[in-house]
Amino acid sequence: MASKKILVVFGATGLQGGSVIKSILGHPEAAAQFSIRAVTRDPSKASAQDLIANGVECVAADMDDTGSLRSALMGAYAFFVVTNFWES
Repeated sequence: MASKKILVVFGATGLQGGSVIKSILGHPEAAAQFSIRAVTRDPSKASAQDLIANGVECVAADMDDTGSLRSALMGAYAFFVVTNFWES
């Protein structure tokens, strides 16, 4: 069996990123095709731990740290990103 494609989801513990993950995990055909790498600033928080318990890889990254972003995107097939342009 070929390995799954990596879908990287930024803001994974928020409403929008979380809903993308929930949709993929809840759709058997999509779940069979993609493994999910959840990106959050704090993988130790409860919402990130819930993702891990559901088979999601959870990594720490920050938009102000290009090295962490590069690592988070390594090997990705696709990614989902929502940014807060109101934040300074």
